[in-house]
Amino acid sequence: MSLKVDVVEYDGLRISGLEVTEIALPGADGQLGILPAHIQMISTVGIGPMRLTTPDGGVLLFSLAGGFLEILGDNVRILTESCEAAADIDVERAEKALKRALAKLETITPITHPEEHRVTTNALKRAQTRLAVASGKIV
Repeated sequence: MSLKVDVVEYDGLRISGLEVTEIALPGADGQLGILPAHIQMISTVGIGPMRLTTPDGGVLLFSLAGGFLEILGDNVRILTESCEAAADIDVERAEKALKRALAKLETITPITHPEEHRVTTNALKRAQTRLAVASGKIV
């Protein structure tokens, strides 16, 4: 048994009908694991790595930047701002984004600048995720 995965970004289809046997991705409150015959559901997706296991046992890694997930039968659709394959990640750009976010977080607090702190924390998580996915250091 397998699942069919579609990933849609704001500018179009990123992954279409990919056959996988397992999906692991960040949910709003922790990791979600999806196997064939999963119950139908709609959920939010967090910022973090997505691991897709292919029928031959291969593993594909992606960096997700939040969004929504829909499971209908063995069809999984993920709507996200960004989905980057490990090989497509610009490591130098991610390292710069990480440094910018860390520097910014030294100057603001959630009390004094709540929205800016939230945006910067999310930027930090996206950069950390990209670097982890690019290095393949995702369990």
